[in-house]
Amino acid sequence: MKETTARGPRARRVLLLPTLALALGVGALEAPALRAAPITLGETATLHSEILGEERELLVYLPNGYEQGDQRYPVLYVLDGRPSFKLTAGIVHGLAESGDIPRLVMVAVANTDRWRDLTPTPGPESATTGGGDAFLEFIEKELVPWVEGRYRTTSHRAFLGHSLGGLMAVHALVERPDLFDGLIALSPTLGWDDSDVVDRAAELFARSQKLERHLYLALADEPNDRPPYLRFVELLDRSAPPGLEWRDERLPTASHLSVRVAATLGGLQAVYDGWRPPTEVLLALTAGEREEHFARVDRRLGTDRGLPVDQLVDAAFFVSENEPERALALLSEAEAADPSHAFAIWARGRIEESRGRPQVALGAYRRAVTISRQQGDQDGHLSFYEESTARLEAEVSP
Repeated sequence: MKETTARGPRARRVLLLPTLALALGVGALEAPALRAAPITLGETATLHSEILGEERELLVYLPNGYEQGDQRYPVLYVLDGRPSFKLTAGIVHGLAESGDIPRLVMVAVANTDRWRDLTPTPGPESATTGGGDAFLEFIEKELVPWVEGRYRTTSHRAFLGHSLGGLMAVHALVERPDLFDGLIALSPTLGWDDSDVVDRAAELFARSQKLERHLYLALADEPNDRPPYLRFVELLDRSAPPGLEWRDERLPTASHLSVRVAATLGGLQAVYDGWRPPTEVLLALTAGEREEHFARVDRRLGTDRGLPVDQLVDAAFFVSENEPERALALLSEAEAADPSHAFAIWARGRIEESRGRPQVALGAYRRAVTISRQQGDQDGHLSFYEESTARLEAEVSP
């Protein structure tokens, strides 16, 4: 039966088939049993806090390959754990697997008393407000040591908060500037307590000779929050200390809640800036400058990736039509960084074939096939490499 959109009389007939089959006893029309299995996104844990005097639920996302190796990963701490976990973990996973950011360990902290934990000073909204410093004390003295003792982490820590959580991200920068290397504040409630956190930020900036941190701010369509937000942005523009890399993004089509979707991507790219520079920036560097750039990024994040082979291959294809020699030089960098990267080797064959050098191309295709078979088709392209090899063998055979 042809596939059709389920509309009109035909749709009704299709929906009636299972009932008709049961009535007639036609076993051939019975649907096969479905097998369902859970999709695991992470794990939960409970940490007792002496500082807060309570149990805190944690939701932890681990990156692809965590169980198979001994690599260490930067850590992203996320507030509002229950409502934020699935969304943020999905974005982290997608960006990491696309090569836009490093693979991360992500730890989301579930709320117990949100008004208490995510406000740095008392306010009229709740009798428990003003516990933000105790909450940061819990993170620094109890949560971070627990995470770094339980998981394979680097020393790089980032912090993401939304709304009152965004206020706490800025408060953490101001009061504990050594705690986090990167901070993401999404629609932060900077007007809390007459913008006290902005005043304290001005004091910090005035006395800081250097502050090597990454800060990302985003604001949705929120007129009431705009004045304190703009005041803080103006302060950053005027007085940000040397070393503070900051970025501000306005999202007028986003609501207070949807800004978490729209801006988390930008925030992660800002905090892990340099991990995947734009192709034009990559190509503007010399080979030596590229090597130094990515070594510097590795030092900052505590990672050991080196040159990004996939991006070098993409850049090689980008320039291959007009600058084939430059493309081959980029592939040489890629192969030097990872001699067993089958796709980079296949790409060399493709460019050599386009230059009219079929024997050289065939050698590269065959090598890609051999490596891919040895790796158990790790990149999923083995059949593609084999097809390229067979096609060119047929064309060059006498």
